[in-house]
Amino acid sequence: MATELLEKALESVGGLAEFKRKRDQFRRDLAFIDQNSDNLLKYYNKNWIAVYNERVVAHGKHYKKVLSQLERHDLPVEQIPIRFLSAHKVPALYPKR
Repeated sequence: MATELLEKALESVGGLAEFKRKRDQFRRDLAFIDQNSDNLLKYYNKNWIAVYNERVVAHGKHYKKVLSQLERHDLPVEQIPIRFLSAHKVPALYPKR
């Protein structure tokens, strides 16, 4: 049963090779954001950005605006990392154990 579900899921994205290609592209796009964060902050501080094929394809102050830009340009929203950039560092807060 689980194998059949996995096969159907992989089939829906074009097979295992296509799944791996999309996964690897997503990872490269995330790495692009991390590696270029200082430069990206110069242009997109306090903005949401969407990166596809290692370039910024949409940006804006509001997340929904970025989504609508992606949809308007017929880009695969589910395959594109979207991040909020801010020069202001927010400390992570963790509950006491």
